[in-house]
Amino acid sequence: MCLARSRESPPDTWSRQAGPLIAERPGRGGRKVANPLDDSSTNIDEVANLFCARLTQACGAIRQKIEAEVAANKQSFAAWDAANRVDNPNPLGLRSPTLPTALPFPTFRYGAPSPKISGATVQTMPRITFSVSPNRSSSFRTPAEQAREVVAGRSHVCWGAHMSDKARHILPRVDGRAITDGDEFERLLGPNLPWFQALWASELRSQGLLDAGGGTTWFKKSGLHDQLHVELPHAKIDQTDSRAQACVDEYARLLRVESKSQNHAFENALKPNLKITLRNSLAKYQSTR
Repeated sequence: MCLARSRESPPDTWSRQAGPLIAERPGRGGRKVANPLDDSSTNIDEVANLFCARLTQACGAIRQKIEAEVAANKQSFAAWDAANRVDNPNPLGLRSPTLPTALPFPTFRYGAPSPKISGATVQTMPRITFSVSPNRSSSFRTPAEQAREVVAGRSHVCWGAHMSDKARHILPRVDGRAITDGDEFERLLGPNLPWFQALWASELRSQGLLDAGGGTTWFKKSGLHDQLHVELPHAKIDQTDSRAQACVDEYARLLRVESKSQNHAFENALKPNLKITLRNSLAKYQSTR
């Protein structure tokens, strides 16, 4: 691919089918199967939507169980509260000739029922639903779009799964309010977070999805809080891919021409071939200033 040498960003003509697609490879019995690196093979929307539906259903079931337990606790306490009082005019067991027959305050009741809570660790939780984020940055990204994510510090790679159209961001709603930030979502969950993290990891494994780090966890890394990201296996493109090279070139242009912020974590992760691309691109755009 020939990269423009002007100060302006080269035309962003990449699409979902951009880049060299690898031909189908033979499967068992001569049958052809889709190559996992072929962009046209992605079914991320179908899988991510099912992931969201299962999360919503599971959280709803837990919430109903908690509500039922709270209602049962209130009913049990109300029944105890309405029962006859147990008289004990001298609850401290004091012995003194000066004590009256009955102390001048209400009598006492004993044996209050203990609340029974199972499942979640708290008696209340918000109403939580999930859907695939409709935001543009949540879906397929061109090399130029990915480069802007890198200079903004929201990504540390030019070879991410969004560039192969095999990643999505999940959009939770807490009591109807959309939450796009994973840290804010954690704060709103409060004491519910531990069991939710376990549920998230379980559903990732169930749907064959991975987190931003390539595992099946509630992903959170220092400097990169991408908890709401899910992707298909084999989704990341190779650093030798022409799309990765175009992204690095655009990153260099953004630094030199638009004075955007340098991303040291991204540059430290570059393999030798992309380090060369970055060095050459920085020199190229420096000469056009």
